[in-house]
Amino acid sequence: MSGSDVTATCITHPLEAVAALYAASGSQKAGDWGVRAAFEAALADPAKLAEVPYVNADTIDSIPQGGLVRYRGMVQDTLDPEYYLGAFRTPTGQWATTKFSDAVSVGQVAQEDMQVWDRRPLYCTSVPGESPWVASLNPGEQDAAALCPP
Repeated sequence: MSGSDVTATCITHPLEAVAALYAASGSQKAGDWGVRAAFEAALADPAKLAEVPYVNADTIDSIPQGGLVRYRGMVQDTLDPEYYLGAFRTPTGQWATTKFSDAVSVGQVAQEDMQVWDRRPLYCTSVPGESPWVASLNPGEQDAAALCPP
């Protein structure tokens, strides 16, 4: 998958984009592998950013599994480290990662080659004291509302 293909895939199939960047890096170590740059490039266009759904209590059930979402909130707490299967060799001999996902099928993992990584989960809450009319705006409108004095 070429760089432009990965950038296009970031919005529609984000986990596939991460897997492609990981495979292209040739590394089995935890890292960025160009994920941040690819997603920043994909989301630089406001029209593309508008395609990413805004997740809240009303929309959570309509978000597809493994989809890219936007969330407006506040980090309330950092939780203890979470240890997970970060990289593994598939039965075909290729390395794969689960860095931005929660599960992997058992048949995908060759038992002898796997690496445990850690990540730091964050506990996020809605913005305290936020007026209901602000919460009802989409993120682009919130940015515009912040620039306009009352």
